[in-house]
Amino acid sequence: MEKSKLKKNVLYVLLSFCVMALVFPQTKISYEEILETALNNSFDIRVKAAAVTQAAGQLNNIKTEDSFIAGLEYQHKGEKVGIDPNDKQQYDPMGTSSISKYTDSRLYHITAQESQNDSAGLFIQKIFDFGLQAKISLNLERTKKSSDYETFEKWNSSVNVLPSESARNTGTISLEFSLPLLKSFKNSLQALKIEEASQTLNQMKQELEDAINRKVISVTQAYFNLYASYNKLMVLREIQENLQQRVEAAEQLKSAGSYSNTNVLAAKISLKNNQRQIIEANAEYYKRILELVSETGSQLPKDVVPEEKINLQEIINYTADFIETSAPSADMIKKIINERADILALKSQVNSKDASLRAAKSSVLPDVNLFIGGQTKGNSYSDNFGDFFASPFKEMRAPQIYGGISVKANLDPHYYNGKIVFAQGQADEAKSRLDEKLFQLENAILYDYNNLLNYCEYIRQSDEIMEMQIQKYEDEKLRFANGLINIDTMIDRENEYIQAVVQHNNSMMSFIAALLQYKYSTNTLSGFSIEPFAKD
Repeated sequence: MEKSKLKKNVLYVLLSFCVMALVFPQTKISYEEILETALNNSFDIRVKAAAVTQAAGQLNNIKTEDSFIAGLEYQHKGEKVGIDPNDKQQYDPMGTSSISKYTDSRLYHITAQESQNDSAGLFIQKIFDFGLQAKISLNLERTKKSSDYETFEKWNSSVNVLPSESARNTGTISLEFSLPLLKSFKNSLQALKIEEASQTLNQMKQELEDAINRKVISVTQAYFNLYASYNKLMVLREIQENLQQRVEAAEQLKSAGSYSNTNVLAAKISLKNNQRQIIEANAEYYKRILELVSETGSQLPKDVVPEEKINLQEIINYTADFIETSAPSADMIKKIINERADILALKSQVNSKDASLRAAKSSVLPDVNLFIGGQTKGNSYSDNFGDFFASPFKEMRAPQIYGGISVKANLDPHYYNGKIVFAQGQADEAKSRLDEKLFQLENAILYDYNNLLNYCEYIRQSDEIMEMQIQKYEDEKLRFANGLINIDTMIDRENEYIQAVVQHNNSMMSFIAALLQYKYSTNTLSGFSIEPFAKD
């Protein structure tokens, strides 16, 4: 699947605008690579794309049923029958039988009869969407008979053959129309089948677009979670280096008599606690890698790290502006109903099942067919094949008009009830699903809006607290280095800092999830980019 097609109606970059390569030696992977891989490998997207192909093929198959159909046929038949001379009823020298002929003072008696017949036909037929069937046809027939004769002259026989008669050519041009009176126009089965297939194709396309949207959201969230987990792990590792240095310094101070054994134990306990948190952070980080593997459908290196660094403050500012311009309203909800892929898919499904129901009701109606036609006929007598093909236009007779009506019905009541009840059930089910989605839509949008509003303020405060915690932590390290606070106080400050990092990362993941969900709910994923907010 082409990347340009996949990105057409979806959120493509939530991270690529924040490019700032991390300085660690691990295998780096970008959001763009992750997203492209996920979209190409997604089983759900591939299934939906295959469903679109199948629906398009089904529609084309149905449309071909009312295309022009043409046919051509030619047939030749020859036959020669001999006369048995021992059969007195056939062989009569006196010429009293019906197979004798007297002319030119001679008596001819038929000894063999030969006939040749050629027929050719050409027709073009068209079935229109509204049920009318039209057919124009050209039929040609050529018949030629010849006989072998024996002549009798003064009762002395000698073989002689009379000249053969010319072939008789007959040609007919006809035009016929047939219309199922109860199954035409709005009840035309062909038109309803095309409508059902067209709506099914629209449904499959919308479901494909919705699957792509959902995949982009889940991949983006997984990548953000990976980033947050990695960021947490890096902070803990940095603290671990500081704690290791503190333990070494504490042991030196103990040796110098400045620190008690309790101070050294406190430093070691702090180091061990941080090691335990690193183990937990590592487990969480690899869990996030596995989540990303699941989303991409592809194995990733074990030492993979996110390439981008998130400029959270710019995302917060963007979100605040976005919230101001996208508050829920009646006009917004109406726009969403007419544009959001999952709702359009349900609408198409309802229309498809409605067409199927109307087709079922039409199919059980009696077959009342009205047909009318006309034809002209011409003929010629010639052995020339040119005259054979031109015979419909020679010595043409007055046109003939004919018509009629036929009625056929199935009298079994189960035949009617079965088809209609089944189609009605499918139509009711599709309508119920759409009604449920529309009923929940407004509340869902309001919930997602308020959720994003709360998380936007929450992450803003969390970001401010994080900045203050960083500053406080750096100040406390200086104070500790200058002997202004004891080791117990420093350990408390480090624990506060670690807890702030954990809470901030969790807040960031929840905030991003709320932002993505609201953009999906409001159908504003398309064209969204935050490239202008890249960190320098």
